[in-house]
Amino acid sequence: MGTKLAIVGPRPQTTRTAIQGVLTLPGAQMCFVDTPGIHESSTLLNKRMMDQVRASSEADVVLL
Repeated sequence: MGTKLAIVGPRPQTTRTAIQGVLTLPGAQMCFVDTPGIHESSTLLNKRMMDQVRASSEADVVLL
């Protein structure tokens, strides 16, 4: 996308909310969504992060 959208770190679960970036090309437009990683949730924070993942599940292509 040509610009920084989020921090990057070596620790897991640094993404707390869904982050979106739109790439516009001459013949196409793509929306990339980075969500928190899928994991077992026991705390309220982790449950809220899993809510972000479920809310972002309307995608044409999913990359893991």
